[in-house]
Amino acid sequence: GILTGLLPMTSGDVTVRGLDVNRQLAPIRRLLGVCPQHNILWDNLTVMEHMRVFAALKGVPPSDVKAAAEALIKEVGLTEKVNVCSRKLSGGMKRKLSVAIAMLGTSSVVLLDEPTSGMDPWSRRFTWRVIKVCTVT
Repeated sequence: GILTGLLPMTSGDVTVRGLDVNRQLAPIRRLLGVCPQHNILWDNLTVMEHMRVFAALKGVPPSDVKAAAEALIKEVGLTEKVNVCSRKLSGGMKRKLSVAIAMLGTSSVVLLDEPTSGMDPWSRRFTWRVIKVCTVT
């Protein structure tokens, strides 16, 4: 919560990529992708619609949205569910969508809170491989 600015710092110093959380929160937020513990999805939006909404919120140029969304949807294994409303996705598929949303845009720091919670063992291993491949050192 402190890293995203949802909770105030009570003491100490925190930096993200050299930026001070107390004084430079706006540029930090442009770097961050967040996958919270509980899915923040709308029941009536499809997988692609979620990606479009969050791409706009994260400042992805409109000309890049479709390609970026499709690449991440493929990466997390939701290609066959691209036009399915989130209420019809399994818990594991919802987590995959949340991971894809977190990785959208210029997210060079991605905070993942239990990203594989509720996934079957195969999906869990698959998702950790996706996270490992997308990790920037």
